Amino acid sequence: GGSAIPEDLLLYQLALTFEKLGRAARASVLPSEREGLPRSVMESLCLETPVVGADIRGLRELVSPACGFLVGVGDVAGLAEALGFLADHPEEAAALGLAGRRLMQPFDLHNVLACYEAIYEEALRAAPTAS
Repeated sequence: GGSAIPEDLLLYQLALTFEKLGRAARASVLPSEREGLPRSVMESLCLETPVVGADIRGLRELVSPACGFLVGVGDVAGLAEALGFLADHPEEAAALGLAGRRLMQPFDLHNVLACYEAIYEEALRAAPTAS
C-alpha cells in the first residue's frame, strides 16, 4: 500500500485548481433565485473574473455594471446575451474583471481585521472603567 496524501495538501491543491480555473474563465455565472452574500461571486471578483447573475438580493450588493451583468430571474436569453458579450469582447471582460477586483478591496482580510480592531477599540474606550 502507498502512503496517503495529507488532507491539508489536497485542500491546498484544490484551492490552487479553483484559482487557475477562475482566472482562466471569461465569466462566472450564478443564475440563482435566492442567495445570501454569495462567496463564489466574491471569489470570482477577487480573481478578476466578471460575473453574470440574477438580479436578486446578495448579487445586487456585489455586482454592478462596472464588474458584470445582472439579468432577471429565469431570463435565459439575458444570460446568453451577457455571456456572448463577454466571449466576444475580451478586452471589456478584462476591464470588468479589474473593476470587480477593486470593488472587493473592502473585503480584503487586512481591511476586515482593521474594521474589527476599530470596533473593539471604540467599545473599550466607551466601556465604563472600574473605580
